[in-house]
Amino acid sequence: MSAGREKLREASQRASARLEQWSMRRWFQVALATGLALLHLFAFAQAGQSRLQVPFNTNPGEHIQYVDPMAPSLGPFPRQPPHWSRLIVSRFDTQHYVGFALRGLSSCPTDPTKTDGWGYLNCGLGWLPAYGTVGGLVSSATGMEPDVALTVMAVLAAIILNLLWICPTMIKRMGRFEAFAILIAWNCYPSAWTLVAPMTESAVLALAIGGFVMLCNERWVWSAILVGACTALRLPTASFAFALGCCLLYAAWERRRAGTAQWWRPLLAVPFCGWGQFLTMAVFQIKLGNWHAFFDARFAFGDHNRLGRLIDPTYYVKGFQSQCADMVIYLGMIAVMIVTWRRVLSKLNRVETMFIVVSSLTTAVLAVAAAMQYWGITRYMLLCPLAFMGMGTVARQHRVLFVMLLAVWVGFYWHLELCSYVTQGDPKLCPCLGRIELHIPWQS
Repeated sequence: MSAGREKLREASQRASARLEQWSMRRWFQVALATGLALLHLFAFAQAGQSRLQVPFNTNPGEHIQYVDPMAPSLGPFPRQPPHWSRLIVSRFDTQHYVGFALRGLSSCPTDPTKTDGWGYLNCGLGWLPAYGTVGGLVSSATGMEPDVALTVMAVLAAIILNLLWICPTMIKRMGRFEAFAILIAWNCYPSAWTLVAPMTESAVLALAIGGFVMLCNERWVWSAILVGACTALRLPTASFAFALGCCLLYAAWERRRAGTAQWWRPLLAVPFCGWGQFLTMAVFQIKLGNWHAFFDARFAFGDHNRLGRLIDPTYYVKGFQSQCADMVIYLGMIAVMIVTWRRVLSKLNRVETMFIVVSSLTTAVLAVAAAMQYWGITRYMLLCPLAFMGMGTVARQHRVLFVMLLAVWVGFYWHLELCSYVTQGDPKLCPCLGRIELHIPWQS
């Protein structure tokens, strides 16, 4: 019995050594990063078959275009352009990004004195146009349909993001085992399906984490350029821009106190922290005569300050039975941060710590205050790097708990988040959903 146990232990050690050797090779890292991204596409295909009995593409060969170029983005169902939701990955916000890829801002009112927030909302400006516009350029350059181009962009960004989690800088900070555990946890997270959907999540996160890697290597300007770029894609990324601005100011002060030559170099990057949002507002002013058109549209859509929720216990309790049980995941992420923050931050210097803490805490506040109801809080928490870094610590110290958490996350991924997205919130097709907050016919 003891001899057999010894052989098993030796085989396990050899396998671990071989796996560690592979993990240091670039081909393995690229294959793993690509495989995990493609696994999400496979999950989408399976969800389409099991939930809706439809293929990945319901209208192959269809040319996506508007019948009415001035059609409102939030008009009656089915919405234009026709067949925008033919891909199983194309639901909800995808319509607006496809719209920007096809018509840009051409359907938006150009006289601010003759319109209001609803006028901007109906041309799609409740969503920032940069991602869709870039998708339109890629579509024109390659001949791909805009929905396909946006999906390809998302998948490539997801692969880059996966590689960033296990890049040499992250391995040096977190440890090799922890870095790969973070990568696995990241791709098991309930909202990880968004990484390959034709929306902004994967691009935003690739830019933000890329900015953090540049910050770790003291590439101040490049860090700000990357973080600033993501502010043109989603408004909640202001948490990263704010965090980076604080870091750059602190880094300059720390370098000056230490007598470092050219201590002021981090300050050169400060103007770039939010350049994407400022450029977007400049374009709105030039083309529409209204630099705050996006904010007008969001206000009409229902955005306003909900900070009172942070101290309202009934909001949290009710959230356990929300459409995708977002509050379960939210409080779980908060718990991971509380338990692991000391160990995670002990691996970072003060500047890096400031970026992770400020961006994560700001995101945790915005996730509650910015959500319309509950639907989407889990998705907001993708912008909370401290929680995912904490999962690496959980994997190192409590492997059974780590595996249990991943199992829960995968269950939420399949039965709640992905199902709700693919069916656009249909409770008849997703029996695990809680109280319905949003249901739209998927053919819309």
